[in-house]
Amino acid sequence: MRSAFSDLGFTMGKPYDVEELPQVRLCSLFHPKYCGIIYQIDGMGLFYDIVHETPDGQMLTVTSTPFAEVFEAPPGLEKIFLKDSAPQDGFELIQQRCAQLDAKTFNNENFRDTVEGFYKMEQAHRNRNGGISFSEFRDIAAMEKKKLNDKQLQDTFVSLKTDELQTWGMAGVEEYFETHNIPEEEQYSGGCYLFVPGKTDPRAFVHYLACYDMVDEDDADTVAQSVANENNIVQLFDQIKASRSPDRRAVEKGQVSFPVEGTVYQLAA
Repeated sequence: MRSAFSDLGFTMGKPYDVEELPQVRLCSLFHPKYCGIIYQIDGMGLFYDIVHETPDGQMLTVTSTPFAEVFEAPPGLEKIFLKDSAPQDGFELIQQRCAQLDAKTFNNENFRDTVEGFYKMEQAHRNRNGGISFSEFRDIAAMEKKKLNDKQLQDTFVSLKTDELQTWGMAGVEEYFETHNIPEEEQYSGGCYLFVPGKTDPRAFVHYLACYDMVDEDDADTVAQSVANENNIVQLFDQIKASRSPDRRAVEKGQVSFPVEGTVYQLAA
C-alpha cells in the first residue's frame, strides 16, 4: 500500500502507535494538498484514509476503513467510505471534490495534533449522542470476527458502557468542582458525588448506579432488564431517586457540559 501512495505523489512520514487502540498501528503520508494515513489493524488488515482540510477547518476524508461505515461523522467532517478500495480510487475521488479548493498543509510537525484533533472531534460527537450504541458495538464485533452469542454481546456491551459511565462520572465531577470553584477541602465532605448524563444505555446506567448503592447490587440485572427500553435517562434517575428514603436521596448540585451534558448529584454520607 505504501508504494501505491508513493505512485500518487505522497511522501512517507512517521509510524505511530495508538495508545487507546493497541491493536492499531498507523503510518503518515503527505501530499501538497492531502494527508494520507495507512492503518494496520490486527486481525483485519491494511486500510487507508486520504484527508483534505480547508484553511477554515472543513474536512473531507475518503477512507477504506470499515469503522467509517459504522460511526456517524461529526459536523464539519465528511467521510466517504469506499469498501475494499485501493488508494488510487480514494485519491481520484478526493481530487474530484477538492482539487480546486485551498488546503491546509500537512507535515510531520502537525500530523499528530491533526489526527488527535480528528479523534477528539469524533469522540465528542459520539459522546453527545450517548456514546457507542449497541448496534455500533455489534457491527464492530462482527468486523473483528468476535464469536459471541447474543447474550455475550449484550453483557459485554453493558460492561463496556458501565465503564464508560464511570469515566464520564469522574470527569463530570471534576468539571463541576472546577467550574463551581469548590475548595478541595469541601469537595468530598458530606458524601460522594455521581454524574447523570442526558443520554446513555439504561441498563448500563442501572449498573453504574449500583456502584453507588442507588440500586441494590443483587437486583441490578433484573432492574436493568426491566428498563432496557427506557430512553429518558433523567426520568429513569428521578424514578430511582424517588424510591429511596428521603434521608438517602441524591441532592442536585449543578450542571456540567463536559465530558457530556449532564448533572452532578451528591449522595448523603
